[in-house]
Amino acid sequence: MATTTNYFFRDMGMMLGRTMRHMHRSMHTVTLITLLPIACMMLFLYVFGGALLALEGILMSLTTHPARK
Repeated sequence: MATTTNYFFRDMGMMLGRTMRHMHRSMHTVTLITLLPIACMMLFLYVFGGALLALEGILMSLTTHPARK
């Protein structure tokens, strides 16, 4: 069991080092990995969130009754 754990951590360290070397060669991938989640979050927050707030405002105006005298 101890040798399996040793191989696991050794292989994981080797693959991590290899990935880091490849990332320095491909800066396009690094920017894509960092900017794409931020862009998707902004899209969902402002575009779809704004649409939901507008829909909520329309529904609230339809369901409220004017005050009676």
